[in-house]
Amino acid sequence: MFKHARKTVFSAALISGAILLGSSTASAAPYSGDLFNLIQPDGSFVSVKVFGDEFYQKVESIDGYTLIRDPKTNWICYADLNSEGTEFVSTGVVYKNSEKVTPPAKLDLEKGLDISEESVIDKVNEAKKEVNWDKLLDDSSEAAKESTKNGVNVVKGASSSVMRSMAPAGETIRNVTGLTLLIDFSDQKSDFTQQQISDMLNRVGYKDYGNNGSVHDYYTFFSDGKMNYTNSVTAFYTAKNPKTYYDDKDAGKAGELIVEALDSLKAKGFDFTKLTVDPEGTDTAGTVTAFNVLYAGNPSWGWSKGLWPHAGGIPQYQVGGVKLSRYQITNIGDDLNIGTIVHENGHMLCGWPDTYDYGGESSGTGGFDLMSSGNGKNPQPPNPYFRSIRSGWGTPIELDLLADGSIVDVPQNSLNPYVVKNADTKEYFMIESIKQEGYRTNMPGEGLLIWHIDEKGNNSLENMTPSKHYMVSVEQADGKYDLENKRGSDANDFFKAGNNASFGLNTIPDSRWWNGNYNQTISLTNINAAGTQFTYNRALSPDITEGGTASSNNAFDNNTGTQTSVISPAGTVQYEFNDTAYVVTSYSITTSADLADMDPKSWTLEGSNDNTSWEAVDTRSDISFLKRSETKYFTINNVNPYKYYRFKMDSRSGNTVKISEIQMFGYKFDQQKVFASGDNAAIGEGMDKAFDGNPQTKWLTFAKTGWITYNFQKPTKVTNYSLTSANDYNVRDPKDWELLASNDNINWVVLDTRSNQTFKSRFVKKLYSIENDTSYVFYKLNILGNNSGEEIQLGEFDLCEVTAGGENQPLEGKEKAFDGLTNTKWLTFNSTDAITIKYLNPFVMSSYALTSANDSPGRNPKDWVLYGSNDNIEWVELDRKSGETFTDYFQRKVYNTANTIPYMYYKLDITKNNGDGIIQLAEIEYLQESSIPPVEEKLQVDFYNGNISSLTNNCSMNYKITNTSTDLVNLSDVTVRYYYTIDSMDSQVLYCDWSSRGTQYVKGNFFAIDNTSGTADYYVEIGFDTAAGVLAPGESVELRTRMAKAYWGDYDQRNDYSFNGISGNYEKWTKTPAYISGNITWGNEP
Repeated sequence: MFKHARKTVFSAALISGAILLGSSTASAAPYSGDLFNLIQPDGSFVSVKVFGDEFYQKVESIDGYTLIRDPKTNWICYADLNSEGTEFVSTGVVYKNSEKVTPPAKLDLEKGLDISEESVIDKVNEAKKEVNWDKLLDDSSEAAKESTKNGVNVVKGASSSVMRSMAPAGETIRNVTGLTLLIDFSDQKSDFTQQQISDMLNRVGYKDYGNNGSVHDYYTFFSDGKMNYTNSVTAFYTAKNPKTYYDDKDAGKAGELIVEALDSLKAKGFDFTKLTVDPEGTDTAGTVTAFNVLYAGNPSWGWSKGLWPHAGGIPQYQVGGVKLSRYQITNIGDDLNIGTIVHENGHMLCGWPDTYDYGGESSGTGGFDLMSSGNGKNPQPPNPYFRSIRSGWGTPIELDLLADGSIVDVPQNSLNPYVVKNADTKEYFMIESIKQEGYRTNMPGEGLLIWHIDEKGNNSLENMTPSKHYMVSVEQADGKYDLENKRGSDANDFFKAGNNASFGLNTIPDSRWWNGNYNQTISLTNINAAGTQFTYNRALSPDITEGGTASSNNAFDNNTGTQTSVISPAGTVQYEFNDTAYVVTSYSITTSADLADMDPKSWTLEGSNDNTSWEAVDTRSDISFLKRSETKYFTINNVNPYKYYRFKMDSRSGNTVKISEIQMFGYKFDQQKVFASGDNAAIGEGMDKAFDGNPQTKWLTFAKTGWITYNFQKPTKVTNYSLTSANDYNVRDPKDWELLASNDNINWVVLDTRSNQTFKSRFVKKLYSIENDTSYVFYKLNILGNNSGEEIQLGEFDLCEVTAGGENQPLEGKEKAFDGLTNTKWLTFNSTDAITIKYLNPFVMSSYALTSANDSPGRNPKDWVLYGSNDNIEWVELDRKSGETFTDYFQRKVYNTANTIPYMYYKLDITKNNGDGIIQLAEIEYLQESSIPPVEEKLQVDFYNGNISSLTNNCSMNYKITNTSTDLVNLSDVTVRYYYTIDSMDSQVLYCDWSSRGTQYVKGNFFAIDNTSGTADYYVEIGFDTAAGVLAPGESVELRTRMAKAYWGDYDQRNDYSFNGISGNYEKWTKTPAYISGNITWGNEP
């Protein structure tokens, strides 16, 4: 049953800050409820609110009801959701005017309806695919790859595909001449002249209509004069047809209009060779670099169709040696405004991606960045990563070249940000000081602004976990993470005295790197009130070279004032750990105060456990130190423990090597695999029992909170974990916890947080997915609370990794197949694929279950082979199926196997689906029965639903409960449950229409539960009064019951756990569990 119906999930692309170009000018960047006038088929206009961008839009009435343009009539009507919550459907009731008119009560609509988050992402991806968006961005940066030959006016680019906006090699300025095509219509003329628009684009010092400079001024300013961008602005071309012809549901009409205008321009003899084109040697060689189209009036169709502002491409249009293809089109409206054109040219000129969240779940970079919310007459700056790293504008200042304790002055609004890099990665912190003036007037506040950059990130991944996080993010000083939670940006996001005057390893927010490297990051303290000064220090993990034996004590004495000399080549400095072996993950070398010729140039770090046999751990060559007593840090990929480490060094001069200090970072190797805050090992309930693969044993600790840690002894990636409830006392079950990870058992990363979790019976295994792409040595379950008991206990704690050939991140990743939720899914864009899960401990899988997903039956698996392995190399076939079909969405099918061997790896190899080019599954379950005591079945429940319609306001439930034991059973001890999802909240009523024991003896109650399965957030429990008597062996009692909502709202039964839509007759039904005195004796809970 779809859980997003009848409530607002989110307002698409809600971004704080100024969005509109003017009162009635549209933008390709995101909206958050901005007002527009859209046309109805009779030519009248209605006022609406628009949410979203060029890839996905939701439109609402002025008073907040969701609207849709009816696909049959083209009238703007009130919208409802389809049963799956994946599409809007028209009610057929026309939205007539701009007044606050509530839709007819009979529609039973709620305000702010939206489709599911997953569906929004699908629509965004589909829209981007239609316009080849990723290729458009690639083309926008590709043109810088090659130098060019003589011919038309071609710009020579840098060697990197992301440096398109840089000046050519050997030059200081990049000159770009773009084309701006002006278009009006017979029924819509422009309020502005060609000259006025040319001034907006090109005139130096432009201030007309309240703009802070022209488009040319903006790029000149932020490139520090390195880009000279002007546009050749054409006279207005009057289109062949009225504006309404082009501005309709046919998105191709925009391209038709552009080609018309180009034909006219070509016929008039326009000199296309004066335009800047992309260089030879690229996929887009000879294509005009910047092509803007501005048209008279405003968009009137809506829903990102027709002439809605967008970026796109036309089939290659060629005049001589000059080609035109990619473009951006924007309406002129009734006000001139540089914002949208500046933003869209960030894509075209510089290859900058958007930094807002396409799915709308977060605020991206909010009001801090041009590419997030930079529209307006005074647009915000591009973020320092785009302008200084990608485009090479300004000169970044490296903080890590400064000495610890340095007082750093940060000029306000400088184009030269401070930067510190995470070792050899593509991750940075960038720091600048903001004052609200000039182009920064519309920034959310003033003070020190700290950016966290990871080139591998994505600004639609607001999860902010090590594997899923923004590419460009703002470290918000107030620690509230408002941007990630779609609450926008504010003045409290700036660091300064009186707000938050420090940023380091243990502050909130903190300066930890996404990849878990905590051995060298930054600490900023004493930030002043203006955010223009701070004290800089390196923030380091503890040096592990304490108490050992060194070949030269001066090299490991934590004193850079002492020196060590060794003879080159291969001069050796050695260190021995006294107690046990250590895993070294990084190290630092500090040069001496002596001559630079004595600095180490090349070296090899080796490890040994017997001081005889040595293995290379790290090798460096041609390393340059720029000054005396300089410290450089080196991160290494080492997972092996050694008791001895030695450096074999060569100097720059080839004679003597001199250094002042070596530090090594890492962690002590411990043979012990499991650690815990406490246990009850004296009676066999020790910490090791949580990892023995047997849920009938358990770990118990005498406290309401506690922790248990597993040590893999080498970095291991975990993408899922499971907890299994123990044999008794559910009050001891964990309720609230966090899963943490570490590579040194000191610095921890939070991977997952859960609260209010319940285990509904004993030996229940609950699987959780986490978003993690990083390997860690230690994983800790930190239990913050139990279910009111005095102790904590667990039957099993398992750590897993899932791999697959393909997936559709962020919402349809491989881990979704094992998250225990049927309303999520794994999707791969392959017609055949394999998905593998690795468990911590081998177990005997005796059966498995597959659950179909929410849509598209052609994507369901049809043929597959199931394998088991203990080494991920040798695989044993366990089961093979062909010709399988799933007859409904969310259908769970269980398959038995003859397997009796425990395996650590299980792989489902899908060799054929049901005809689509995509595979999807809601859930895969590998079931272990041998170690869990079977339910003692004293009852059997036969069941059917009297009404099997998908939607019903009257859910009919018919039971036959049979005593299958040899004992008398008191009916007052018997209960049976029906699990379902309520969909829309309302009070509920249970009816008993007939019972073989009399309706007066039947009773029932409704209970709300956590929807951990995706198929139930309620159950109705039916029982009997004491006067109902006993049930003899072999005897049955029948019940015919119904439930309904007080106001007769619908239930959508298709995803209800207990729903039996197969037949209208009694059949054994394990999804309606039965209990005697509260103990389950038939069936399974969800």
